[in-house]
Amino acid sequence: MTAAFYVLALSVFALALGLFRSIALTNLSRVAILLLCLASSGMVVMGVFPGDVHALHPPATIMGVIHWTAAGISFLNILIAAFLLSSSFKSDERWQEFRRPCFILALAMVGALLLYGILALVGWIGIGQRIYIAVCLVWLLVLAGWVWFVGVRETLDLKRQNMLDHS
Repeated sequence: MTAAFYVLALSVFALALGLFRSIALTNLSRVAILLLCLASSGMVVMGVFPGDVHALHPPATIMGVIHWTAAGISFLNILIAAFLLSSSFKSDERWQEFRRPCFILALAMVGALLLYGILALVGWIGIGQRIYIAVCLVWLLVLAGWVWFVGVRETLDLKRQNMLDHS
């Protein structure tokens, strides 16, 4: 699991860098990118400090408390970043098409977080965690796909423009 946290941290950081290079930088988008970088840092902390997987009621140790705190901050930052980015996409014509899907996935994260809370009350905290993390990962994956799509579209537009200029 430790390797998964490090890979996820690197992936979220790479996504933040890709966003920085591909979207119009407004105050909202800058804050969202910063939150993604903080989420990435928190995931590194989650890897360094293992959770209390065998404790009856985690977190049971200081390492577990640090792990859970880093996890909460990381995934909350992703949730907030999703809403900030969906709002900032209205000012960038290349990203306007993605505004609605981003907002819908952000709402899905809120729903998954509420479900996590309900499942935690009945003792199914692990299932709730996995559902919430899965929804966050779907948002990250779809966002990464859109970053790639915008980059490919811009590259093709540049090539098309160069061909028109040379003919």
